[in-house]
Formats: sequence, structure tokens, C-alpha cells
Amino acid sequence: MLDDLINVKKLGGDLLRALNEITESGRIGFGSFVDKTVLPFVNTHPEKLRNPCPNKEKECQPPFAFRHVLKLTNNSDQFQREVGKQLISGNLDAPEGGLDAMMQVAACLEEIGWRNVTRLLVFATDDGFHFAGDGKLGAILTPNDGRCHLEDNTYKRSNEFDYPSVGQLAHKLAENNIQPIFAVTKRMVKTYEKLTEVIPKSAVGELSDDSSNVVQLIKNAYNKLSSRVFLDHNMIPSTLKVTYDSFCSNGVSQVDQPRGDCDGVQINVPITFQVKVTASECVPEQSFLIRALGFTDTVTVHVVPQCECHCRDMRRDRRLCGGKGFLECGVCRCEAGYIGKSCECQTHGRSSQELEGSCRRDNNSIICSGLGDCLCGQCVCHQSDVPNKKIFGRYCECDNVNCERYDGRVCGGEERGTCDCGKCHCRDGFEGSACQCERSTRGCLSADGHEC
Repeated sequence: MLDDLINVKKLGGDLLRALNEITESGRIGFGSFVDKTVLPFVNTHPEKLRNPCPNKEKECQPPFAFRHVLKLTNNSDQFQREVGKQLISGNLDAPEGGLDAMMQVAACLEEIGWRNVTRLLVFATDDGFHFAGDGKLGAILTPNDGRCHLEDNTYKRSNEFDYPSVGQLAHKLAENNIQPIFAVTKRMVKTYEKLTEVIPKSAVGELSDDSSNVVQLIKNAYNKLSSRVFLDHNMIPSTLKVTYDSFCSNGVSQVDQPRGDCDGVQINVPITFQVKVTASECVPEQSFLIRALGFTDTVTVHVVPQCECHCRDMRRDRRLCGGKGFLECGVCRCEAGYIGKSCECQTHGRSSQELEGSCRRDNNSIICSGLGDCLCGQCVCHQSDVPNKKIFGRYCECDNVNCERYDGRVCGGEERGTCDCGKCHCRDGFEGSACQCERSTRGCLSADGHEC
């Protein structure tokens, strides 16, 4: 990886500029890893520990597990200076200690300099990785504890703890909102693609032989990560079960999944997640967090189980249920032929499922497109939080903002046209898919007044 290191030294400014195209406050850091410094991972002969490279004339640094070289900074000159001081090293077997390094980067938030913003971890390598259990080969039996063990910016307790498992690392990365980008050579792409199947919010890019494409690779991977949304929750007791229904903008729907997942997400195009929480037994009152991986915002869900109903007797005040039922346990029990929260809907022989079905475009669609409530078989659309946006349509499938734009404005602005359910309706004197064209022939007249 000598040529790769040389290129990374040169690309510090390009990396920071690429980040600043995405954000106004990009920062970069640097760390390097080799492997655990015991047999059979490295050659422990004293001479080989001093210079592990096969070519004795080449200057190499002694092997180490992980070294945090530079805290996150916006100074590209400092990045190039610090990386410029680095020398390559070597290990004995083919796999490397990359998971050890990633665990320390994910666990040592203050030492690395992570801020409460989007966090990307670019992992560049040309080989595979050791994982939990491999430590036994070097008589290392203590499981990885997932904690920060940096001393003088070096992982010095590597020979005490086994490598982390893939699941353990995935949990730590998700816990601390870190999105890994695996920049690997061609022969390792498939290996790391398999790894991304286990680590959510991760991406793989093929690194050129000399790593000269690393900046473009990071750009492409970031765009890929940004267009996919995962919804997940923190640890909960086994007596609670949380499942997700995902209704994505590309028409893909998934139900009763352990996490929400939508790909191909676009700006101003809504996606909907439904979260179901069930308890297998009576549990104490508690809370858990739901968040979209890669984002800092969270939603706190308070679980207050109703283990027993203390209001079992029906309340006979018919006014509480629209005169068509009785209140039992805080819920209206409706007479035959009526349904609804307050027994406000007359079924006319239809079941509640049939009424709900009339609020869906097809069997794969969410009720009222996720943007309204189904009342008595008809959609009542929500009010939008976006100023001047109106949601309408039989299934709340339409709005007045998601149309083509001209000159940065929907349908060219109100003076040119209006947006109606994805299509621009142009005012007199204008035409085109975004009302971008004037019907006037003034621009087609020659100096003597002839058209074209």
C-alpha cells in the first residue's frame, strides 16, 4: 500500500474540498492500523518487529494495532503534514486488524473529535479482516468489550482483547451514528459488499490500484448513503416487540420488518413508516428511542401498558359514542352497523376492512397515501407543515408543490401557472411542462417584422 499512502498524503486538500461541497463545516482526520502484535498475526522476531517489511532497504515502522494520527480538523495543510510523516508497516497473515481499528474509532468519540453531525468513516484496505474468535490463534480469549482503549493515541490493549464480532461493530457504529465507507481494491469488493449487508448505512467503493480515485469514491458513496433511510431503535427488553412497515416513494413496501428501510429517497418526496409496539406480558412503564440512522434527531416513545382494565363496566351515557354505542375501557363499543372511534360511521353492510380498502389506491398502497385519515371510507387529508402546501385528492395523493420548476419556481411562479397533482396548468400566454414557454411570437420576429 506504499503508493496508496503517497496518494492519500497528496489528496488531503481535495478530500476537504469534496467534503465542503456537501457541508459548510467538513473536517477530516487520519488513523492507520496493522494487526495484533503477536504470532501468528505478525512476525515477533525482534528484527522483524523493528522492520516488518520484506525489503530490508525499505524504511518501515514497527507493527501496531491501531494508531490515531490526527484528530478531526478543517486544516488540510495539517492533514498533509501529519499523513506525510507516516511510514508503511506489515503483518504476517493476509487478514488485517481493521475491525479492531473501527471499533476504537467508533468508541473513542472525544479522542477522535466526532461532533454531533453526519459522521463518515472511510476504511481503505486491500485485504480482508480478522473477526471475533480469531484471537484464539494468538491465545487471546477475552471477548472485545467495545470500549475505548486509546493511550497516547494508540490501541495498546489490542493483545488483551479478541477482535470484535461483525454484529458487535455494527451495533457500536449505529449507536454512535457513524456511516462507514469501505474503499477497497477490486478483488475485495465482494467480501466487503457482504459486510455491508450486516452493517446498515454502509457503502462499498472500488479503489484504484494507487488510490487516486478516493475523492470521487467518497462522493459517490456519500450520495448513495444519503438516498437510503434506515429507521431503527435502541435496546429494548425481550418482552417488547417493535416492527416497522415501510412505504417508500419508489413504490416498494415492506411490512413487519425489524427496521424501517427505504431506498431512492428524494428531496420533497414523502416516505412513510408505521411503527408497531406490542408487549408479550405486562411490563413496567418505560421509554425507548427511534431514529433514522445517520441523523441526529430522535423520537422518544413512552410505553405505558394497560395490564388491567379498571373501567370494565360499560358507561351508559350514549352521548359519549355518538348515541350509537357504549364506552367500555375507554373505547366505544358500537352497535351493529356502526364503526369508528365515536361510532360515527354507518357501514351499510360493509366491514371495516372494506371501508379502509376504499381509502387505498390498490392493495399495496398505504391508507390515504400516509397523508390523511380514513373516516367512514373517505380520506380526510392532513394539513401540511410546509407553508402554502396543500394536500388533496381522493387518496391524498396530490399536492400543489411537486411539479416541474422553471427558474427555480414551481411551474415558473403563480404568474405563469399552478401545480395540480404533479402537472402544471399554465395561465394564458404560457405553455410547456413547467410553463417555461411564452406563446407570444415576439422572440421569433426578425428586424423587419417577419416571423423566423
